[in-house]
Amino acid sequence: MTRFRLRTGMLLIVLLGLIIYFNSLQNDFITGDDEDQIINNRQVHSWKNIPAHFVGSTYFREENDTAYGLYYRPLMQTVYSLIYNAVGPDPLYFHLTQLLLHIGNALLVFLLFKQFGKIVWAFLAALIFLVHPLNSEAVLHIANMQENLFFFFGSLALIILTQSPNPKLTLNRALGIGTGLLFSLLAKETGGLFLLIAVWYVFLLQRKMLPQILTVVGVTGGIYGFMRGLAGIGWGSDSIAPINHVSLGVRLLTIPRIIWEYLYKFIFPQQLSLAQFWVVQRVTFTDFVLPLIGVGLVMWGLWYGRKELGRGITPDKKGAYSFFLLWFWLGLLVHIQLIPLDATWAERWFYFPLVGLLGCLVLIMTEVRIRRRYLIISASLILLLALRTLVRSFDWYDSKTLLTHDIALTQGNYYLENMLGALYIQDKNYAAAGPYIESSVAAYPYFGNLTNLGIIYLKQKNYPQAKIYFEKALGARGNYATYQNYANFLLYILKDYQAAHDFTEKSVVRYPKAGLMWLVLAQAQYYLGEKDQALASSWTAFTLKPFDMTYDVYLTIREGGILDTEKYLRQE
Repeated sequence: MTRFRLRTGMLLIVLLGLIIYFNSLQNDFITGDDEDQIINNRQVHSWKNIPAHFVGSTYFREENDTAYGLYYRPLMQTVYSLIYNAVGPDPLYFHLTQLLLHIGNALLVFLLFKQFGKIVWAFLAALIFLVHPLNSEAVLHIANMQENLFFFFGSLALIILTQSPNPKLTLNRALGIGTGLLFSLLAKETGGLFLLIAVWYVFLLQRKMLPQILTVVGVTGGIYGFMRGLAGIGWGSDSIAPINHVSLGVRLLTIPRIIWEYLYKFIFPQQLSLAQFWVVQRVTFTDFVLPLIGVGLVMWGLWYGRKELGRGITPDKKGAYSFFLLWFWLGLLVHIQLIPLDATWAERWFYFPLVGLLGCLVLIMTEVRIRRRYLIISASLILLLALRTLVRSFDWYDSKTLLTHDIALTQGNYYLENMLGALYIQDKNYAAAGPYIESSVAAYPYFGNLTNLGIIYLKQKNYPQAKIYFEKALGARGNYATYQNYANFLLYILKDYQAAHDFTEKSVVRYPKAGLMWLVLAQAQYYLGEKDQALASSWTAFTLKPFDMTYDVYLTIREGGILDTEKYLRQE
């Protein structure tokens, strides 16, 4: 073990990372956020829009020409723009960037751990971070690149902070730390955790530096707050997830199971799923009592480890253990729904706290004499984790493969069922879509699955039911697709021109850049005898959507011809 060298460990981390995740480079974009944030997001399609990322959110609605959402992640959007403008919408290069970031993070974890424990245990812990299946979503899902980015820059700042025993910060170190922390925040809001643990580290191990690090953290946080305020993005959540719409008491009941799911799957990462939305509504043995006991035992074990570690070793080691212990619990704290998030539980949210847990284990094992059998057991466990991650990477081949697999593991997952049903609707396979959409609505109705169920009934020519579900979707704060589908339904199916006129007249105020909404309004106006208004609306539709269909409607209205509604319906 004395021959183990830093460069050898780093090279092995790079090679193993490439081997385990190489298969993922052929995977496609995944429906949902990959489409909304990259493929259909016009703002990432041009270099010129990069400044706009810093004054808006991550989603862009072409129909009203605005960025929207509560996320402020301009660095992630900038990386998307750089890749998209260099190679276009090719998922290979997005996956490659994400993989290289993850490997880079594993290298930073190795460098961080070796400062506190034996290099062999630091290396093995870094390998666990590299190959653990719970981290696979953060590597395989392009829309979650923010996890890799915020961790990379935050860890880089910590490396700069911890690498020198000098109790004073030089200007260059202070700038390096502050830049890393700011970039971490600009990649994801969770980057704020690195500000807290940087202060915690100094408090425990470099207390003379405390005024300086507080200054760096304060300035960094102030710059970020100013930039976020300039972008007009507040704080809070506006998610469709059930956890967002239950009381604080129910969220508190859910906390033990949330934490237990992470701890259990850290040891047994078997049934992995893209997103989970369960909520613990009442006290039961399996959902509350058993998880609470398990979490309590782990908390006691980690605290006992700190107590035992403190016997006969330096205060620095005790401080380091406390540092990683807080890292672990702080990482969990922001994801246990005290502040509701956009899902109940997600694998990617363990990316940060996992390092705190592994850091504690490195310090414990550092006090244990290295024996061959310990290394063999560790290598075997890492190999099993790596194989599990390799198998999981095949699930992410494309949207249908992933959703079909994950739905089978998480019964009643309304979100995944609706996404898979929507894919079948796109393929015009309404018979296959129906059961998934109906199951999704039964589990948890929201505007997405209500709209899709309306489409299913429309295709079945059950127009009364279609109307009911389209209107329910609108009442559930539907998005643009909900509004456009209902407008088309009123005009082309029901041929209720007055209702179509009234609805679209209000809708174009909400979505002024929606060319197809203007097209419906133009036709409704024309049928109602408002030729001048119809001509203006049809021209607006054509300028926004210069298609053959919009130009044909414009010419027909201009020349006073007869609109062929059935033809336009077929083109829709």
